[in-house]
Amino acid sequence: MKTLIGLVVFIAVLLGIAALVPAFIDPEVNVSRSIEINQTPEVVFNIAKNYDLYGEWNPWSEMDKDAENTVEGEPGTVGSRWTWNGDTVGTGSLTLVEIRPNTFIKGHLEFYKPWSAQADDIWHLDSLGENRTRVTWTYHSLMDGYFMRYMNLSMDGMLGPQLEHGLHNLKLFIEDLSKKENRLKNVENMRSYEQ
Repeated sequence: MKTLIGLVVFIAVLLGIAALVPAFIDPEVNVSRSIEINQTPEVVFNIAKNYDLYGEWNPWSEMDKDAENTVEGEPGTVGSRWTWNGDTVGTGSLTLVEIRPNTFIKGHLEFYKPWSAQADDIWHLDSLGENRTRVTWTYHSLMDGYFMRYMNLSMDGMLGPQLEHGLHNLKLFIEDLSKKENRLKNVENMRSYEQ
């Protein structure tokens, strides 16, 4: 009997702790990653805000190559929107809500399936001089559900590597574009020299 009472007390204590812990977990989620790209902030800004180019480098397009992606509105302007629908990535949208030329981009994320949630997609661009830019990509959200806060403890570990992968893809995409531009300029210079 004492064993049974002890077990009940132990379970009650565990449940009490589980109910109290979320009160000490910050409801805000901020996951950030940074990378240096060998290009000017202006070029990085113009590519990162253009949802027509989003499928070229974002990590989720790689995860679900069969997903349907649509861009609405004029790419790179406030109000433009990228929507997706796939088996692996679910359904959602990303709407451009704020831009500050060459320094800041903010999009609003809405997830519809497999669960409903909202978040902000935030970019900070800092010039490092000599055609170099530090790019910081941040996922920011607020967990409204009390027990949902437990998810906050694992968000950095889950989402951080995806942001890193996306930034790496973006770096390769942008720096490859600049290499192609340089090659084209060299060819044009050779042609003008030959004439």
